[in-house]
Amino acid sequence: MAQNLLSYYHGHEPGQTPGILPGPPPGGLYYWWEGGALWGTMIDYWHYTSDTAYNTLTTEALLLQSENFYQPLNWSLSMGNDDQGFWAMSAMRAAETGYPNPPADQPQWLALVQGVFNRLASRWEPEYCGGGLRWQVYTTNKGFDYKNTISTAILFNMGARLARYTNNESYAIWAEKSWDWLVQVHYIDDQYNVYDGGHYQDNCTSIDRAQFSYNAAVLIEGLAYMYSYVWFFPYSSISPRAILIFSLYRQTAPRSGRRGWRVLSIAPSTSFSSTESWWRGPASSLPQSVAIPTSFLSRVTCTDGWRRRRNSRHSSRIRS
Repeated sequence: MAQNLLSYYHGHEPGQTPGILPGPPPGGLYYWWEGGALWGTMIDYWHYTSDTAYNTLTTEALLLQSENFYQPLNWSLSMGNDDQGFWAMSAMRAAETGYPNPPADQPQWLALVQGVFNRLASRWEPEYCGGGLRWQVYTTNKGFDYKNTISTAILFNMGARLARYTNNESYAIWAEKSWDWLVQVHYIDDQYNVYDGGHYQDNCTSIDRAQFSYNAAVLIEGLAYMYSYVWFFPYSSISPRAILIFSLYRQTAPRSGRRGWRVLSIAPSTSFSSTESWWRGPASSLPQSVAIPTSFLSRVTCTDGWRRRRNSRHSSRIRS
């Protein structure tokens, strides 16, 4: 399976760019962020099989695209906060699983993740829509006026995972802040639908109600890590509708071919289902003493449990 997956990758061949899949459209099927997801998958492959055959390729790719904390100038014309976050989450997976760090004179996995997290957090804008992250990084990019779920959800996900990994509560505070904002602007509604985003010009009130599996999945993984960090299940009013909605993502997202208003080719649209599996997997495989039960993973609503229990969590927590 790993060999088949890497048959799509040509970055190690003469004249090609290391780390990325062929693209972006129309030059190829894939966007820059999908390369980041690919290498996170290869780290999982190493973790579950102990097969080191692809480690050199994986490490090379993650390092060669890590310029400026995964904000290389070559990709500035389409650089999104979510794109940057995809690569950082692969580096986070490397740190969490004990994947071998690069040589000492190269950036280390945790440092790369922390650098990206700090950049995303610095882009939080309370003056527009009360907070949240824009889709695009640069003002000249189409989509800079769009505040979307995936960018803020990635900040939530990274905050929860960094909190658990480093035992630094400041990351958990950012995770909580990100979650609360998504609920406040109704990107997550009271029926547990997870919507795509809205424009800052109307205070994010005209919501694009497209639903994609990766939006829900990145939140689910973050919720599991946040629960693991505080040893408390902070969710109430659990609705069976969430199970239905999330189960339909695989059927509807690839056909819709949209992310916000941007038309997608089939390749990235279909890959949303793959990233759903990538993020939901760790959520269901955390140690049993700290993991959210699998039957609850598709149900997302939150009380103030993190606030109440942050200071009363166990002094020692199991890490996977």
